[in-house]
Amino acid sequence: MSQAGDRFKKQSSSDSPQANRRAILQVVERYFNTEGPMEAEEHYCTPPLERVDLDKILTLVGRKKYFVLHAPRQTGKTSTLKTLAETINSTGRYRCVYANIEEAQTAGEVVPEAMHVILGQLAGEARRMLGDGFVQQAKHHERLPITPAE
Repeated sequence: MSQAGDRFKKQSSSDSPQANRRAILQVVERYFNTEGPMEAEEHYCTPPLERVDLDKILTLVGRKKYFVLHAPRQTGKTSTLKTLAETINSTGRYRCVYANIEEAQTAGEVVPEAMHVILGQLAGEARRMLGDGFVQQAKHHERLPITPAE
């Protein structure tokens, strides 16, 4: 067995998932990822927040303003947004969630169904990323029918 394999075997006996992940990453060398979100520990990449003007974004967030992150495919938008959410949450001042709502497209023009999908994704990510007690309670409520206003 290689030295890296020995290191993994010794460290994988730990109870901590983070320790196991670090042990696996020591065995697998970093590589160039060609799809999906980048993980700086696993992939060769430019650190996501070095690609944007972080001070400007944080100023916009502080002023409760919107911003758009627009770029071609496969240029790091998702990685940047996920890292930005972690950075904003680490301040303790805001609660930020990244949610992929592409699945709502399958609802077509059935707006209530699309909204249900979007809200479900947001709630699921809020539970996962924030451990939000309010969202934990909300998941137990029945789905109410949404009717258009007349």
